[in-house]
Parts: sequence; C-alpha cells; structure tokens
Amino acid sequence: MMLRSRMLLLGLVLGAAAVTANAALAGGRHHRRGCYAPCETAAPCESCAPAEPEMVEKTIMVPTTVTETRKVCHTEYTTEEREKTVTVMKRVPKTEQVTREFTVMVPQEMTKTVSYNVCKPVVKEETCEYTVQVPHKETREGVRKVCKQVKVPMTKTVTVDEGHWEEHEVAASSGDCCSSGCGHRHKRRWCGSCSSGCGPSTCKVWVPNLVQKEIEYTACKMVTEEQPYTYHVTVCKPEKRTKTIHKTHYVMEKQSKEVTYTKCVAEKRSKTFDVTKYECVPTEKTVKYRVCVPHQVEKEVEVHVTKMVPKTIMVPAGCDDCGHRRPRRWCRGC
Repeated sequence: MMLRSRMLLLGLVLGAAAVTANAALAGGRHHRRGCYAPCETAAPCESCAPAEPEMVEKTIMVPTTVTETRKVCHTEYTTEEREKTVTVMKRVPKTEQVTREFTVMVPQEMTKTVSYNVCKPVVKEETCEYTVQVPHKETREGVRKVCKQVKVPMTKTVTVDEGHWEEHEVAASSGDCCSSGCGHRHKRRWCGSCSSGCGPSTCKVWVPNLVQKEIEYTACKMVTEEQPYTYHVTVCKPEKRTKTIHKTHYVMEKQSKEVTYTKCVAEKRSKTFDVTKYECVPTEKTVKYRVCVPHQVEKEVEVHVTKMVPKTIMVPAGCDDCGHRRPRRWCRGC
C-alpha cells in the first residue's frame, strides 16, 4: 500500500514538472495558428503577439504517511502446572520353594577277568638253497664294418678350344678410330696394334675350334669292408648254494588277567531351591505436568498509515471550448 502511494506521488510530481516545461516552451513560440517558427529575438513578430498563460488554483489529493496508535489482539501463553492420576503396572516379586528331581552319573570302580592272545616267537634252524650270479670272462670273435678310401681311375669328357689366330683387314670408320688411326672400335688405351694413320689396317682375330676329348683322372671313393676282431665279455652264470639260517615262527597263546575299570551308574536325586517370580499389579499414581494456556491480550501498537491529504496548487487554465488540460495556444481540437 505504501509503495503504491509513493508511486502515485512520484507521478503527480512528474506531471507538474511536464506542465511547467510546456508553459516555458510555449512562451518562446508564436501564438497564432499556423505559425510554427520559434521566436529567436525577444521582440515578437508582427503577425502574432506574446500571451502569458493563465494560472488557476486546483486542489489535488497528495498521499501522506501518518503514524497512528491502534489496539490489536495478541495471544500470550502462560505455563500452568497441573496434576493427573494415571494407572501404572508395578512388578511385585514373589518367592516360592520348588523341589525338582535330576539324574546324576556316579562313577564306580569294578573288576573283571579279560582273556587275550599273545604271539610268542619260536626260533628254528633251517637249511635253504639260493642262487648266486657268478661273473665269468669269455673271449668272443665278431665281424665289424670298416670304411676306407680307395683310389679309383675314372674318365670324363671335356670340351677343349683348339683355335688359332688369323690376320684380317679392318676398314676404318669415322668416329670409331682412335687418334693413332687403327680403326678399332674401342678406346685408345685398349688398342695394341694401331699403326700410324686411320686407313685400312690388319689385326689378329682368334678363330675358335671346339673339340671334345676324354681324359683320365683318379678319384677317392669310400668303400665298406668287413673285418674280423676279438673282444672280451663278462657273463654271469647262475650257481646254486646252501646255507643254514635261523627262522623265527610266531605261535598264538591265550592268556587271562584281571583289570579294573570305572563305570558310571545313573542315580536319581532331588533338590529344593527358591524361585522368584514377578507379577504385574496395577497401581494408581499422581503425576504432575505443565500445560501452556493461551490468553487474549489487547495491546497498543504504532502503525504507519498512508492518507490522502488535499493540497492546492497553481496550474495553467484549460481550454474553454474543449476542456483539455493544456494551454489554449496548444489546443488543436478547438
């Protein structure tokens, strides 16, 4: 509410400022209809005469914040102590004598005769035969294979060149002859039979003559031969022998003895003891507790109230014909 009243007051102040600005601007213009050129000099032009705006009194409502004292209802709480009776269950002990029977295992010593078997050793002399492997050395003959190298004459066919040298005339050609004029088609450093001048020359040419011949040669060949030899072998031969040994035999013999053992015998006994039991008995009990009691109280509180207060201000007079709130010289609808 206060924000709204402040905004309204601000709007009224801005409106009054705009009206004052329009009145000041109107004083610097011509007042005749159709003349829109501003008067640059202090003296008015001949076609129009300056006119002062007519001011009238007007009453407006201005929002004003006022502090007032008002009575309001306020709730206060008071703590009161009260009592109430409640029923609680109380455990009351109760003792009783109970007799119970139980069984106890009582140990007792007893004697009995026990028969058992005993193994007794009996030693006897006996003659037994056994076999022994006796080693003997023997000489044996065998045959083994031996590899040897043997020279064997063999023949093979080879090709032999039995050619000869012949002299031939060779004509020189341009660009191929060396500087000495031999006419050979190779470089000068390879020419060995050049004569002076590059005319026709003779050179030696090898004429091949391939002839096949058979030649004899000696080759080494591996040959395997059987060779007899003598070797020694150790052979074990079985041989029977006899000896006298002591042999032990076990004989079962029955014997008896008295032994003492413990046996548990069941015995019934009784015992009396006290047993405590608890019983729940309802009991009334007074309990105190606190309660918050509300009370309505009137209080005087200062509050801010916005009120509309009338105010008289001076504003330009409105148009007589149309009733607009602006000077007559700006009214376009009159």
